[in-house]
Amino acid sequence: MSSDSLSRFLSMLERELAGSGRAQARIELSHHELAPDAIWANMERGLRVVVELDPPRDVEAERARLALLAGSFSGLVAEAELPSVRPPPRARAEELDEALELLAHRARAASAWVIDDSTPEIWGGSLAHEGVDLEAAALVARLARLAEEVGLTPDALEDERPELRRRLSALGERPGLDVAQDLARLERLALDAPLRRALCTLAAHRERAPSVSVSRRFAGIYDVVLAFDGPFSGLHAEAALLRALPWIEQLVTSLPPRDPVGKGAKIAVLRRLRSV
Repeated sequence: MSSDSLSRFLSMLERELAGSGRAQARIELSHHELAPDAIWANMERGLRVVVELDPPRDVEAERARLALLAGSFSGLVAEAELPSVRPPPRARAEELDEALELLAHRARAASAWVIDDSTPEIWGGSLAHEGVDLEAAALVARLARLAEEVGLTPDALEDERPELRRRLSALGERPGLDVAQDLARLERLALDAPLRRALCTLAAHRERAPSVSVSRRFAGIYDVVLAFDGPFSGLHAEAALLRALPWIEQLVTSLPPRDPVGKGAKIAVLRRLRSV
């Protein structure tokens, strides 16, 4: 495909985004970071589309509009006769987190996540999640249930930990329960309240238990999970998720496989990638 299609695409962007002002759109390949107030969106093959608006407008709103338009026409770049440049894996992972953050905002969710059936990995999330996996989520959910069992709220995992330790110790011997060890692991994780609540929702989703979440499966093993802290519109959340799903699927399946992390004799199965 010639560059004529890309020129028409840029003209379309300028018409859609100009409003009562002026818009100039371009597609570029650059390793330089853009200004914090720049309006841009990633496209195929390591390229990005950048739009300059005159007069300036709400940056976040215009970025969201541009991302939606660019996602709808990303195939133009895939078919065009242009060099293909693959971004480094870390850049792709960060891009996935940004896409999930945008999805959470559009769905009015507390957070958005990508997990799978084959590993304890969290592949992406709208909240900072470095060093956290689904085994940590199971730990947090287990302690939250025990806190409620002994008459405390899940907030006791942070706010009243000495009282939680005292009451849980009174539960006596239970199979698989080591209060001191579990609380020590929780302390090492140093989770803030939003991440604790999100991990409880992910654990409930993994256990196929009722939870305040909306999810959608893709590529056979992956789930995009929207976590909510209160009442929400299921229809609105589903619509936002379906719009974002093609781009999220593309980002996830472009990530490289991760090496399994040894934990005793347990083996983490590497996920299967499909071609994109």
